[in-house]
Amino acid sequence: MKNKKIPKKFINDFTMNDKVELIYDYDEVHSDNKESYNIKEENIRMMIEKIKLQENFPLSKNPVATGGEDSVGSSYEYVDKYFYRILSDMDTYNIKGKDVLIIGTSNGWYESFVLAYGGVPHVVEYADVEYNGEQIIYYTPEELTKLDFKFDFCVSFSSYEHDGLGRYGELIHPNGDLKSMKGLKTVMKEDGILFLAVPIGLDKVVFNLHRIYGKARLPLLFQEWKLLGSSGWWWDQLSGDFGCGHQPIFVLQNTDNKKYNTNYYKNLFKFCEIGIDGTVVY
Repeated sequence: MKNKKIPKKFINDFTMNDKVELIYDYDEVHSDNKESYNIKEENIRMMIEKIKLQENFPLSKNPVATGGEDSVGSSYEYVDKYFYRILSDMDTYNIKGKDVLIIGTSNGWYESFVLAYGGVPHVVEYADVEYNGEQIIYYTPEELTKLDFKFDFCVSFSSYEHDGLGRYGELIHPNGDLKSMKGLKTVMKEDGILFLAVPIGLDKVVFNLHRIYGKARLPLLFQEWKLLGSSGWWWDQLSGDFGCGHQPIFVLQNTDNKKYNTNYYKNLFKFCEIGIDGTVVY
């Protein structure tokens, strides 16, 4: 039987001493079953062509890849729009010929994005992946730590907000997301670029589904990374309540500059104290 409540000993850490709201909405399906993915090369080729043309692609009816046509396409329409904007800046964010790490998979959609823009996709995934092509390399987390090279770019969309909640079989850990972000630095090149999308708004933990990052938690997630820019985000959104429905993309750079610590981002996000309706949020 899975833990359907956060153990009492972790409550203060999860809520950051009551700075983060705690809500319960337990996912039985993912928590009790180990997922596996069947990714077909013919579907990858189809998605690459659509992405190259930036054509509208119907949202995936089944975001978990079964190999069928219903698992082809995007699950995050607006995240895709934000990503197109970033990758269109070829002078700054040219992934052609670069090793790009993707955190997690579902149906090969973001692998196809990387291929469409000339990058080499590598994917780290907890679940078993069956892939019948040769364009994409899949790793377990353990295999990733043993590589003898580091990545130029990383794509993490709707991933880190789940870490440590146990939804996908991992251990309950109040700082699982922060631990994973810190671990990512070890497989990225110095000055490597991370494209990161997580739900933002008023700080919440929705157990065991996801976290929502606001003024309390986002500075911790960004610590030791340099914020270069964003797509789909503006300052006052950290005071809005979007549920998990708004995930802008933040462009972060791997750095050892101690300037970019938690206090740096806490000070930076003081600008977020004006709410979305123009009122001051205390």
